[in-house]
Amino acid sequence: MERQPLTQRESDDPEGLRSYANEADVPWKAVYLAVGLLIAGTIMLFTGIGLWATDPDAHGFVLFTLGLVIFIPGFYYSRISYYAYKGHPGFSFDTIPAV
Repeated sequence: MERQPLTQRESDDPEGLRSYANEADVPWKAVYLAVGLLIAGTIMLFTGIGLWATDPDAHGFVLFTLGLVIFIPGFYYSRISYYAYKGHPGFSFDTIPAV
């Protein structure tokens, strides 16, 4: 039985741990937006929890809800960006919407 020749990607990185091949194809604007949403959502979440815990009549619940709405897409797209950059199978920058 004859072995099949390795593709370019397999021969360069047999472990499959190569990072994203062409950095020019990385949608940096979308990545920065995702990280910004993640950071802003995290800050709003913790601020909302703090306000809600100290004074239930304050607008802490509103800030918490808004932070959650901002945090979820920020976390989702930041995770996709990270795994796509690291070259994990099944993750691609093509799944991130263009900004």
